[in-house]
Amino acid sequence: MAFDDDFKISMDDIKDIVSELFGEKIEKIDESKAKEILKQEEKIYLDKDLESLQIGKLTEEEEKILQSYENEVKEDKKEEVKQVNIEELRQQIESEVREKLRKEMEEERARKREEVLKKLEGVKEPEAELKKTTFEQTITNYSEKISLLQIFEQSQNIFKNLLSKLIKRTPVETMFLKTLEKVMLKYPDVLRKADHNQYNKIRVDGSIEIGRVAANINAINMPEKQKEEKFFKALHDVFEERLIATELAVGIATKDEIISKLLLQMDQVFEMKKFPQRLKDIFIEKIVPSTTVKQGE
Repeated sequence: MAFDDDFKISMDDIKDIVSELFGEKIEKIDESKAKEILKQEEKIYLDKDLESLQIGKLTEEEEKILQSYENEVKEDKKEEVKQVNIEELRQQIESEVREKLRKEMEEERARKREEVLKKLEGVKEPEAELKKTTFEQTITNYSEKISLLQIFEQSQNIFKNLLSKLIKRTPVETMFLKTLEKVMLKYPDVLRKADHNQYNKIRVDGSIEIGRVAANINAINMPEKQKEEKFFKALHDVFEERLIATELAVGIATKDEIISKLLLQMDQVFEMKKFPQRLKDIFIEKIVPSTTVKQGE
């Protein structure tokens, strides 16, 4: 395939990109040797935080940390509002009003439909039961976001450990941090300070501070569907940037071996931790980047 000279990328260019991402020169490992090394990796590497996780729940300490993050986000939001252009603010308010009216209309239609059904069936559902159902559904949505963050981090932990069998651990962690920081610039509302721990120190291994992302998501003011899609896309892009960096460093074939092994191990994690099938489907469809995946041998 021919390309214009301006778009040609030499091997030296690729090496420079890889060196920048990983923080040092990376020696490419032989494909057959890499395959043999990865073939032996059957153990699932669970993060310490994830070994005893309760699905969709933060620990009591994490909940306290989350509260502090939410307060921090609220203060930052106040500063942002002061700087918002009046026209942008007007459009935002109009959008929110339209969304509120749409929801009210839907709720009204649903209420009338329920009334008709009750008359037909001669059944009257207690108001308390209706409130309970709505509340539980809200808790489920929040719980699923926490679960997906936990699933994502577990997948990245496996990814990191597999790649560290071929490349030294420190440059792998450097790459994970740099790719996270790159995507943070693209999705500041979702990933704001996702690379900082509770003591406001950089997480040098490139892992995500789940509590911060949860606080960021709670603070985003937009329709729930749009918020979810932005959340999925942010995690997807972090994953994708890391796959691109890995492909540049070790080649397509070895990258495919890594992602294949990663997904096989994630199947075991889903089974071990009893994550609902719905979350597995969302993870595969919305968060895992499209790539050529070979079945494990």
